[in-house]
Amino acid sequence: VCETISGRAWLAGAVNTWIRTDTGWRGDNTDGEGLVRDITQNLHLPIAGKRVLLLGAGGAARGLLKPLLDEKPASLTLTNRNPWKPEELAMQFKAYGPIQPCTHLAIKGDRFDLIIHATSAGHSGTMPRIADDILAPGATCYDLSYGKAFEVFAAWARTQGATRIADGLGML
Repeated sequence: VCETISGRAWLAGAVNTWIRTDTGWRGDNTDGEGLVRDITQNLHLPIAGKRVLLLGAGGAARGLLKPLLDEKPASLTLTNRNPWKPEELAMQFKAYGPIQPCTHLAIKGDRFDLIIHATSAGHSGTMPRIADDILAPGATCYDLSYGKAFEVFAAWARTQGATRIADGLGML
């Protein structure tokens, strides 16, 4: 439907915003910009120098990778149920910065300053199977979902001792 798409929509492989032009529609993807703005400006949490864990390697996560890497985190770990999707995305985005791909269960022993939940698990009332004790002191947990879909992740984050827990409403 869109006659043109932005570079970030092309990189994300998805359009979530249509912009009317004089000749039709231009497609864009605002997920990454919205997430980074919400975390850095609304939550006042710099991403630079932080150890970031991104749960999920689907379309939502794909739109977040370059904007997150542009913020220069100390590390960015991308997890999924199977190892192939994070490996594939790490290869596709390697020009923008290093990504450590792995499965959810392979993150045992690691500690993260910021965990971003980008799976659809909350919409079915579940949570990805990840190890306990992966939050660094003062860690923030952020879920792209909001409302009822946010509740399971928020409950997990509270039991893990997250200092700050936020839903994705602010990225809109």
